[in-house]
Order: sequence, then C-alpha cells, then structure tokens
Amino acid sequence: MPTLDITAGVLKKLLPTPAELPWLAHVRSVTVDGPPRNEDLDGPGWAPGDHSVLLGNRFPRTPGPYTAVLVSLEGFDGFDFLGGSRPVADATVVRMAALWSWSFQATAPGSDRLSSFHALADKLADNTRLDEGRLRLPPSPAPTTVIQRHIADRITDGAVPVALRLPTGEHAPAWYRGPLTPVPAAAADGLARADCADGTLVFRKSPGVYDVGYAAAFTLGQLLALADPHLQQALMAVRQEALRAVHRSLNTPEGSARQELEALVGQNIDQKITDGLGHTWPTTPTPASAPVPTLGSGAGFGPGEVIAALTAAHADRELDPALRAAAETAGRAVAETAGQHTPRIADRLPARRDVLHQAPFHHLVPHEAVLPEHSARFFHIDTAWLDTVIRGALHIGATSVLDRHLGTLLAERLTLGESTGPQTGCLVRSPLIAAWPDLLVEAYDDSKHRLAVDAARPLPDVLMLLFPSVMPHRLLLREPPHGLTSGIDELNQHHLGTLNFRAPKQMQIGTRTVQAGESTGWEITGISTRPAAPEVLQIVTGDQQHPGLSELLAAFYREHQLAWEERLGPAAAALQLLNSAGYLELKAAPHIRHGADRP
Repeated sequence: MPTLDITAGVLKKLLPTPAELPWLAHVRSVTVDGPPRNEDLDGPGWAPGDHSVLLGNRFPRTPGPYTAVLVSLEGFDGFDFLGGSRPVADATVVRMAALWSWSFQATAPGSDRLSSFHALADKLADNTRLDEGRLRLPPSPAPTTVIQRHIADRITDGAVPVALRLPTGEHAPAWYRGPLTPVPAAAADGLARADCADGTLVFRKSPGVYDVGYAAAFTLGQLLALADPHLQQALMAVRQEALRAVHRSLNTPEGSARQELEALVGQNIDQKITDGLGHTWPTTPTPASAPVPTLGSGAGFGPGEVIAALTAAHADRELDPALRAAAETAGRAVAETAGQHTPRIADRLPARRDVLHQAPFHHLVPHEAVLPEHSARFFHIDTAWLDTVIRGALHIGATSVLDRHLGTLLAERLTLGESTGPQTGCLVRSPLIAAWPDLLVEAYDDSKHRLAVDAARPLPDVLMLLFPSVMPHRLLLREPPHGLTSGIDELNQHHLGTLNFRAPKQMQIGTRTVQAGESTGWEITGISTRPAAPEVLQIVTGDQQHPGLSELLAAFYREHQLAWEERLGPAAAALQLLNSAGYLELKAAPHIRHGADRP
C-alpha cells in the first residue's frame, strides 16, 4: 500500500480535530426516478444505493498544481497531533497509509475573473441584456430623414452595409443579409425562376441600392457544387440525357422537323450577314426587335420557347405545325428526363440544415458587431435564402438555355419553397463555448415541452443551435455534470468566507417555493479558517467569539426558525459546501438568469 511521510508539526496544523472528524464524513442514499440509466450505473458514486461521502477541510494556498491524498488515521487517536495526550516532537516524521490520491489545478480568483463557468455565464448574461437578443447590428438613433429610415429598416431586418462592384468596375453601396434574420423574412418574388446570380439581385428603388444577399446565396450554391464532383457528374448526366431526348424528338420518320430547323437556323445566319454588308452604321439607334424568349421565362416550357431555344428564331416567326408539334414533344421529353433524374440529384444536394453547416461563417454573420463576444442572439431562418443556394448548385456549369431550364425544372421537383428543415435558432459567442466542449443544451416551448435541438460549433467559441419550428421559450446551457466538489462560495483577504444557504428541504420563502438543494438567497457569513493555517477551514471551535462552520450553521438555523433535526449532522454541512454544476437560462424575449443546479 502506498504511504505518505509528513512531520508531526505539519499534521498538528492540518489534521481535523477529533470533534471535527464526524462533520467530515457521512452516508448518502442515492435514488433514481424510473429505471437506472447506464450513466447512473457507470458513473463514480452515482449508482443507486448508499454511498460514503468524505469532505476535505483545506483550501489551496497558491495557484498551481496540487495532489490531494486521503490518508488513514487508524491507530493515531492517542497522539497529540490528533488531539491525544501522547506528545510527538514536531520534527518527527509520521508515516500514514495513503488510501487514495488525485490531482487538480488551482487558479487565483483575481487572476482571471472569467476562469469559471459562473463568471463566464455572468458576463454572457450581462452583455445579452444590453440588446434585444436579436441577430442584427445595434439599433441606430431614431431616424428623421428618408435615408435614415431606410437604414434603420434594413438594420432592423438584419442587413449590413457592403460595397458592390458593378460590371463597370465601380463600387457602389449595397446591403447584404444572410439566412439568419432577426425577424421573419418577407417573401421575395422571382427567385423561383432565377437561373443566374444576377437574376437574384434585389434593387431597392428608394434610395436606389442593391441587396446582394440572394445573389451571394446563388453564388455560394455554385461554389458548393464545384466542391462535389459527384453532383457535377449527376447534373452532366441529366443534361446529356435531355439533349438526346430533344434530338430524338426532332428525328421524326420523315425528317422534316429537323431539316426545317436546320434551314431556319441557316436562313437566320445568312440573312443577318447579308443584311449587314455594305451598310454604314446608323447614327440613331433603331428600335430593338422583340427579345428571344428563354427557357424558364413566362408561365412554363411551351413549344415557342423550345423553338426559340433551339433555333434562336424570333418569337413572331410563322412556324410549320409539324415543327411546333415536334417542339412540344421535345418539351415533354425534357420534363420527363428531369423527373427521372430528380431522385439522383436530390441525393447529392445538401439539405437546408446542411447548407447552414457548410456555409462560411461570414455568410451567416457578416459583421462582428452582429454577434459580439459574450452574447447570445436569437434568429429566424430565411428558407428562401437556403433554397437559392440549392438553385445555384443546380445551375453550376450551365452553358445553354436548355441547361438553365433543366435547373429550374429540377428545383420545382425538389419542392423548394416548402417549410422543411429548421425554422429558428440561436447563436452564442463566448469563451465558455470553447472551454466547455461538452456543454449540455435544453430547449422548451411555452407549454414546457422539450424541443429538438441541432447543435454545431461553426467557430471554437461560437455555438449554433437550430430548432425545428418555434422560437424556444426557455433555453438552458448547463455545465456538464461532474463529481461533487465542495468549497466556500467566497473567501476574502481576511480569510473570512461566505456561503449561499441551500434549502435542506422544500421551503416556502415569501411567495417563492424553493426546492431542496436550491439556493434560498440567504447567506452565512463570517466563516473562518485557522489562524496558524489559513488554508484550513474551521469546523468546530467551541469559541463563541470565533465560531466554526458547525456553530455558525446552528445559529443560522435558530435565526431562521428551522427545525432542529434538520441542522444536526454532517450531511447539512456538506450540503452547504456543495458546488454543483452551473447553468445559464436564456429566453427569446430575452429574460436571462443563471446560477447552479440543485444536486
């Protein structure tokens, strides 16, 4: 058995007195509601049954590494270092059996006030109270002009100012808003038929600036598709199959449709070339002819669009009925091809949840002031933004009108626009997130039903929580449970400590019901340590001028008229010294509180 050698003089300063020893050991009965879980059975000291609890009466002296040793006092009860009458010289080395040992690291309370869960929770709660708890820039003063009102409205919607580079190379002011919005996003028209990033730009006539959020989403979708060769192969396959379907539709038994198409294309080219020869450039622009319709414009994929796409002919050209019939057949073949390949494409596309996890963080939070350090921000999810990312992926490498139309058809068959995936969420930025990687998260609606939570860490100090529907009424971030630790809640420079009194059983304090183990809001002050050894807690002194912890507890129970049987024994002292796991409670309103769990 391992042993520990220590001098008798040190033992006199550190060992509990015979009167204190009973206060440092007791038995607790552990029960579990319902069948015991695996973690209840496997965790040290948590299995149902009776368990012995031993408390130490020492505090670390200085910051640094420590080793705690549990020793056996058997056979030493007659010596003076344990209160007996047999004297032992201070320099005499006493060898004791070491029953158990463990190591820990102590930090100075003043060196880093954000070194504990409670300190970080305090900071997070305080900073979140300063704002409305919404994911947006800090609100500006009350607007007075049209421009100021526009800026205030855009900030309220969650947008941030950015610089847009125009095709001419100039830079112009614009707005950007990602998929995480402080309020539900308004519906955007025209996104369902967009087949390029420019088609998703939103122009705000007053005061004449662009909103580039959806255009950035479309481009992000294309970039995500570039990173997935399997998706590119699947899109290439459906495009090749659609083109073959068009060729088959035009290869009628008589061959008239294909021949007429070829003749029409040749006629257009010859006419444009010959019409331009020998003529000077006009000094005044002539009215533009009717634009060629493109696939994906208008109400659907009609024969006129097919003909225009395949021949680049004008929409008002008279066409042979057989040619129109062939075009209609080609349109149906393309639609059938899209339907056949939709499941394969869907397997390769990211879901809305995956888009949020794969998007670069600056697409989600475009400015640091939107999510400052030590803050929690609630948000809604703009599903149209996420769908635009997927549409961008479907249009990667599109080189023809037919390719772009196929992207639109696939998007329609993928039921984009329906309310699937997460709808709300919360972002928490704090060193607490990095320091506690096993942080426990619980969310509840206003009916106290627990909500599913999808948790991710896009950055080491950022926690992103996604919820399936409503904004949670209560959000709890809990410190992971650990082995029971004990200590004084506060110890000042005069070695006098304070304890936050925990209820020994369910109590009614004023209008508030306090459960057993929860803090009552009362404090026990004046808890002292030994004069000769400031790191040793005094449990029993027998001195009314300098009472120990047990005597302070007895006086406190009498003062608050608590029953005598509730204050007797070491279990009551252990309950007051208990340091349990902490928690932080947030509400979407938000109302915030923090504290420690009851044991």
